[in-house]
Amino acid sequence: MIKVLHIVPSAFDYFEKIRKEAFLLVDSLNELGFDNYVFTLQYQAVNKRLEKKVQGETRGKMGFEKIYNIVEIKEKMDEADIIHLHVPFLGMGKKILEYKKNNPQKKFIVTLHPGLPYVDFFTIIIWLYNSWYLSRVFAIADFVVVENEDIFKKAGGFNKLRDGKKLVLINDFINFIKENNPTITEKLGELKKDDSSTYSALAYGELYRLLRGE
Repeated sequence: MIKVLHIVPSAFDYFEKIRKEAFLLVDSLNELGFDNYVFTLQYQAVNKRLEKKVQGETRGKMGFEKIYNIVEIKEKMDEADIIHLHVPFLGMGKKILEYKKNNPQKKFIVTLHPGLPYVDFFTIIIWLYNSWYLSRVFAIADFVVVENEDIFKKAGGFNKLRDGKKLVLINDFINFIKENNPTITEKLGELKKDDSSTYSALAYGELYRLLRGE
């Protein structure tokens, strides 16, 4: 069974949409038989409202840390076959880069979610942080995944990604798999599902297997 560590941003309500999308993906990956652990990046003690919201979104099935502990997350990184970082993010960028430098064999996937809407000054801080780190995490990634080219372009992704061969447009990849892999229809029939998160999970599952050499 492939073990995947998902690192998901969860600072206050700024990353709510990204967090929900990541949790839906992980939920579908669980149904497909992948061993997932979700680590939510936190920067101070979480208030009860956010804690309850996350517990509701995950239905209590995923790891949720109130304050991240670098020793603990390194242990999870060591245990994982693949590390899946969801961005934009805030925090631990330097530690992730250092970990990859010290563990070059570790496989990384980065998913770029749609950009954050402007809310207040803190949004600018998040934007500046990602302006610095995205090109660097793209550089260490085996695959950089985004829903479509328009989202990648709006985020300035083409200016940050030096190796275009790493880019995976997940919607195009889903269509490719459906057209060229007849077993996909059978899997969907077994799951009795026909929704975007399941299709995305199937596509990510294929990427995980490629990285594992399966």
